[in-house]
Amino acid sequence: MPDIGPARSILGRLLRDRRGGVAVLAALSAPILAGFAALAVDIGHAYMVRTELQSTADAAALAASAKLPNRTAALAEARTIAAENLPPAKHGNVLADRDLLIGTWDPERRSFTSGGSSPNAVRVTLRRSTANGNPLPSFFGRVLGTDFFDIEARAVAGPSREPLCLMAMHPTRKHTFYITGPVRITAPDCHIYANSNHPDDVVDPKDRNAFVTAKSIQAIGYGHHYLQNLTPPLEYAPYLIPDPLATLALPPAGGCSASGLRLSGGNHTLSPGTYCGGLQIKSGANVTLRPGQYHVRGGALVVDQATLRGEDVVIFLSDNRAELDFTRATVQLSGRRAGPYAGLVIASVRDAMDHVFENSRLELEGVVYLLRGDVTWINQGTPANNARWTAMIVDGFTFDGSGELRINFQPHLSTVPYPNRLKVIPRNGFALLQ
Repeated sequence: MPDIGPARSILGRLLRDRRGGVAVLAALSAPILAGFAALAVDIGHAYMVRTELQSTADAAALAASAKLPNRTAALAEARTIAAENLPPAKHGNVLADRDLLIGTWDPERRSFTSGGSSPNAVRVTLRRSTANGNPLPSFFGRVLGTDFFDIEARAVAGPSREPLCLMAMHPTRKHTFYITGPVRITAPDCHIYANSNHPDDVVDPKDRNAFVTAKSIQAIGYGHHYLQNLTPPLEYAPYLIPDPLATLALPPAGGCSASGLRLSGGNHTLSPGTYCGGLQIKSGANVTLRPGQYHVRGGALVVDQATLRGEDVVIFLSDNRAELDFTRATVQLSGRRAGPYAGLVIASVRDAMDHVFENSRLELEGVVYLLRGDVTWINQGTPANNARWTAMIVDGFTFDGSGELRINFQPHLSTVPYPNRLKVIPRNGFALLQ
C-alpha cells in the first residue's frame, strides 16, 4: 500500500497557511459580490417600474370600463389615464392600439376575448422594452450580454358582476317581466334582469297591489304602471347580456325508456332515461326520481294535483313539444351536484315554448334554463319554498294570481353548485377581473 503520509502533511500545511488567503479570497470574490450588488439594483429597479406600470394599468382599465359599452369613450379614458401617469417623455409609447382592447370576459374560464357585440371588459397592457424604443437599463445584465429588461403589466376590468337569479332574455319585446295580478314577489337576495330595450314597458307591475322586493331590478328599457311598488327602484341596465349558457350542449335524448307514460295515484319511482310522448303525473300520484339525467320529448311534462320529487337530478326538455305544465302540484327537485351539468335542474332546447306554473308549490334548487320559453306563473296563497336557491333563464315572465311568491337565493347553503358563468349581472362599481 503506498505511503500517503508526506502528501497528507503537505496538504495540511497548505490548509493551515492563512498568510495570503484573505487577499486571494477577496480578489476572487470581489467580482461575484459586485455582480450580486448589481443584480440587487436591477431587481429593485425592475420591481419599482413593474409596480408603477401595474398600478397605472389597473387605474386605466377601471376608468375605461366605467365608460362601457361606449367603445370610443372607454378607449379615450384609458389613454388619458395612461398619459397622466406615464408621460411619453418618461416611458415612451407605452399604450399602442394593440395594447388597449375592448372585449368580453368569461368568468368561468377567466379569459378575455377581444371584440364582440356586447363588450363587458377592457384590457390594458403596459410595457417597458425595446419594442417601444425605451428599454429599462440593466447593470448586471451587461455581464450576461443584454442591456435591458422587458417588463409588462396587464389588467382586465369591467363592471362588478353578481349572480343572476331571474333573467328575461328577449331583447326587444314589451312585458318580459309582467305582473298582471295582485301578487307579491319576495326575493330579497335575488338580482332580476330584463334584456329588452322596449322604451317604457319591460318591467310592468300592472296591478296596484303587485309588489316586488329583490336585491336589484334592472332593465335595458324601462317600466310602466306601479313602479313605486318595486324595491329597490327599477334601474336602467347598462347592456344586453348574451346567453350565459350559450356554449352548453344538451345531451342527445337517446332511445325511449318509456312511451306515453301516465301515472295516476299511488307511489312510483322512476329511473333516469328518455320518456317519449311526454310524461304525465296526475291525481295524487307521488313520484320520486332516482339521481341522474331525464329526457322528456314528444309531449309535455305534466304534474297535475300530484307530487314530483328528486335529488341530484336534471330534466332535459328535448324538443319543443316537451313543455312544462305544473297545476296544483308539488314539485321538489334539486339539480346535479357534479359533472358537466352540475347546477342544472331543468334545461330545454332553445326553441320557442310555453310553460305554465299554476297554483303550485315549486322548490327548484338549481338552474332552470328555458332560454326561449315564456313562463306564465299563476300563484295562490304563500306556498312553502325550501329550495336554497333558484336561477331562471327564460324568454319572459308573466306573473298572475294573488298571495306571495317567495324565491330564495343562497347558493352558499346548497350542495348544488352555482355555475360561475352565471355571475353576469352588472352592479354599481367596477372591479379588476384579472
